[in-house]
Amino acid sequence: MEQAFRTACILCRRSMRLGPSFGEGRHIAAWNVAVCHPCRAENPDGPDLERYPRLAAYLRSKGLVGTGAQAGFVPWPPDREAA
Repeated sequence: MEQAFRTACILCRRSMRLGPSFGEGRHIAAWNVAVCHPCRAENPDGPDLERYPRLAAYLRSKGLVGTGAQAGFVPWPPDREAA
């Protein structure tokens, strides 16, 4: 039986299971975060940093977005291609 890895969505904190059999969300490898399917569908062009300050703080702490007045939408990173 396959084990499910439980985690929380970085945007809404919804608890979800990741894995091919469960599919409640996806891991965004470039940012090392998990996002649930409803949040991904609600933000098709990428999340708004003003609406999701937790994500904004995380991305800034990792140096993935600039500090200061940079606000607005951040596009989702491209999916990794299978090797």
